[in-house]
Amino acid sequence: DKLQLQLKLFQLYHNKQELTEKREIADKKKDEVIKLEKRKEISDEEIKLKKKELAIYNKELANDEQKVKELEAQINKHRPTYIKAKENSTHHQKKIDLAK
Repeated sequence: DKLQLQLKLFQLYHNKQELTEKREIADKKKDEVIKLEKRKEISDEEIKLKKKELAIYNKELANDEQKVKELEAQINKHRPTYIKAKENSTHHQKKIDLAK
């Protein structure tokens, strides 16, 4: 009877030790999880900011592309006038050269 009691006490002691170790491990794991969650939050915030920046840059790019298209359209609109003026200029220059 006394031996059984000692055996049970021995088992209880070791169970308690094992439980303490398991709790320490669990606490360490919880701390790791908390750290990882904080890192994730920071990363998520950075991603959110980068996405906002990207949206701004995409809008600026779209505006710039639109301006380029408008300028190209203006150039194409005035190209025939430029060509005609250049031809006239060349023609008059030839007349002047021939007159000399």
